[in-house]
Amino acid sequence: MEKHWAKSISLQLYTLNLKETIYFYSVILGLDCDEANDRQAVFSLNSTSFIFSVEERLQGNFYYHINIEVQKIEQLWESIRYKVHVYSAISDAQDGNSIEFSIFDNNNNLIKFYEKNLNKQLNIDFYKFGEFQTIEAK
Repeated sequence: MEKHWAKSISLQLYTLNLKETIYFYSVILGLDCDEANDRQAVFSLNSTSFIFSVEERLQGNFYYHINIEVQKIEQLWESIRYKVHVYSAISDAQDGNSIEFSIFDNNNNLIKFYEKNLNKQLNIDFYKFGEFQTIEAK
């Protein structure tokens, strides 16, 4: 296996108030909001992403959900699938924008590996899920 297969790492975090979280990370901290809907928002800083979700979507006893974008996902899957505890086998993501699989690490953290489907373009409407508060200059 190649040593430098990871392209980026993202952290899956949870929040009780997504609108306040979007405001804090985009307006106060100045991070780019790459994607937002009524259930989650994605922010980036260089090659690191922070994904905030309104609620946990997965059931289980893991501490963190770590997302790692990779290259050659099929090759990575074949090289580790029998060496790890698999949560979900390699498959297309529900939205069709990536191929992914998930495993547990030795600390019971969930790690999702994914490779973007470059043939499918994202179509995101940032404002479809509600009103944003705006800051007016005084």
